Amino acid sequence: MAANDDALAAAFEAFAAAALEQVAESLPELASAFEELALPEGVTLKYGTAGFRTKAELLDSTFLRMGALAAIRSRCLGGAAVGLMVTASHNAEPDNGIKMIDADGGMLAQSWEGHAAALANAPCAGAMLALAKVVAAESGDEGAEAVSSPGGKVFIARDTRSHSAHLSALAVRGASLAGAEAEDFGLLTTPQLHHIVRMRNIAAEAELGVETGVKVADAAAWASEEGYYTMLADAYRTLVATPQVEGATAAGRPPLYLDGSCGVGAPKMVLAVGKLNKEGGAPPAKKAKVEEGAAAEGEGEGEGEGGAPMLDMVVRNGVGEGGLNAGCGAEHVQKSRTPPASFGAEDDAGRRLCSFDGDGDRLVYHYFKPNGSGGTEWRLLDGDKVRGVLLLPFASARLIKPQSLPLSSNEPA
Repeated sequence: MAANDDALAAAFEAFAAAALEQVAESLPELASAFEELALPEGVTLKYGTAGFRTKAELLDSTFLRMGALAAIRSRCLGGAAVGLMVTASHNAEPDNGIKMIDADGGMLAQSWEGHAAALANAPCAGAMLALAKVVAAESGDEGAEAVSSPGGKVFIARDTRSHSAHLSALAVRGASLAGAEAEDFGLLTTPQLHHIVRMRNIAAEAELGVETGVKVADAAAWASEEGYYTMLADAYRTLVATPQVEGATAAGRPPLYLDGSCGVGAPKMVLAVGKLNKEGGAPPAKKAKVEEGAAAEGEGEGEGEGGAPMLDMVVRNGVGEGGLNAGCGAEHVQKSRTPPASFGAEDDAGRRLCSFDGDGDRLVYHYFKPNGSGGTEWRLLDGDKVRGVLLLPFASARLIKPQSLPLSSNEPA
């Protein structure tokens, strides 16, 4: 058994050496770029479900290398686009991170997480060999020569951290030097980049290995930031078209107050709500309101007076109103079990409240309620409670007859 293992290892090393020659020949500028950026001293990076995360100043070499790895991943998938999201999500502002988005819009295949860690931690002189080993291990039917040659697509987006633009540019450079077509989408939430990767590939009829349930024509219409807002608006209108409670309507309800975590989700939600209300059949439409100068990208669509919006929203803790995730956002609310900054019982008792995290991929709800002694107490609706709220109408209407349930253990069913 040991002899067989040694033989296989020797064969792989020989294959990797051949792949290294092909990579070096096809991508001549990549090796020098790898050697320009030193590894962070004394740091070993691990790729987990959230990608790489650490202090931003330690990540230059990692971002360049992940751009190159994304190019190889795309070519191993027959040229389908993959994504790189520059964010540390709910971490404090000095941190940053990067994670790869697979062609189906999901997380990077687990088998590739080891490749990412090996490449990120390889010494500068060994980075090309680490990349060649990925080519040797994963080229499969595509062939090492094809995977080493230029091609593929890498989509990159970032959050609002001050260092995200610099790190994003390094990822773009790495993907470009590795021969891929790199497209920088600028500021997006994490779900938006996942969406764009998925829809662009479905529209291009790329082989994703899974049934998507999305028509090619729909994917083509939705394969952009604007298309993301259109898809969500259509889904929201469909969801609320048949109210569960007689006489209830989505339009005309009191506002939903959003804590934007001082991050990218705040301006993007303003645009999403503007799209919904512009096309929601409640003329004239209304965008989300932004309190205390919470920054928004451009002007929300369809702002006007009068009429009942499909979704009335007020955004607090926008970009520039405080440190990203500092005393606000979904992580703060969930972990500290306290309301976010700029929310309090005096103004917000009885209101519907919610919080994003720093990159807009997590949402929790919370509220203030009377405590029975003349005051108020703050409550969090965590995932289990939200699930129960969503399932209750379905369970009541489809699964059980409420009137048949016993009111106590002494009453017959």
